[in-house]
Amino acid sequence: MHRRLRALDRLDAGKARSGSVPESVRAILVSLTAVVVTVPLGLALLGHEWGVALTRHGIVHRTPLGQPPVVDATGGSFAYQAHQPGLPDQPVTYDPCRAVHVVVNSDLAPPLTGALVAAAIHQVAAATGLRFIEDAPTHELPDQTGNRPVAGAVGATSPPVLIAWTTPERVGALRGRTVGLGGSTAVGDQLTGRRHYVTGTVSLDAPALSVMLLRPQGPALVQAVVMHELGHVVGLAHVHDRNELMSSENHGLTSFGPGDRRGLAVLGAGPCV
Repeated sequence: MHRRLRALDRLDAGKARSGSVPESVRAILVSLTAVVVTVPLGLALLGHEWGVALTRHGIVHRTPLGQPPVVDATGGSFAYQAHQPGLPDQPVTYDPCRAVHVVVNSDLAPPLTGALVAAAIHQVAAATGLRFIEDAPTHELPDQTGNRPVAGAVGATSPPVLIAWTTPERVGALRGRTVGLGGSTAVGDQLTGRRHYVTGTVSLDAPALSVMLLRPQGPALVQAVVMHELGHVVGLAHVHDRNELMSSENHGLTSFGPGDRRGLAVLGAGPCV
């Protein structure tokens, strides 16, 4: 073994001094050190994005990145946007083991509404236990229906949720009394048939909400509109209950009602995909 090491010394650096580390050996040591440093860092990033954890037992099963709060199991009313095929009591949900990325197009946003959007995202995150991450701003816009094509979007290839300030001229579905639209796209597992959401879109009527900002409690009402639409994104449908923010007509509410919170907690407790 000593002879082999000396041979390596001679081959790698014929003029190296006795006791010095050959360049080839040093390169191997540096590479091994980089692997040792990179593996935990990579696992930490996977844990942040996918719920992967490294323990003394090895890499463990994916776990949710957060937990929904404990809420009153009897108050209020809520409804799901979509359910698993043939299972009306099991809603379609986002993967709780993966962060929900969000991008905002604020090109037409009224002044000082960035904080309102951020606060609305925080409220939905707290009510579901889902982890939301706001990415860099975008200039993307939804189509006339308030959606965007995401055919074939699955897993890590799915685009982030889009929140866009726009106009009824751009999104025809915003005409009339509608000041916001929200929803998500679901895909199905080919083996199990279970569906899960992969991305979503929120369209906000910038001119109408600019006027709303001028009303008493205007900022709180605009934030409530964003919360309502994000409620649709994570899977809540409209209800005919004026005590819920997910009512099709807002009667001055600025926070989620008891049924909203029940539904949001259920939607945040879906299975990992």
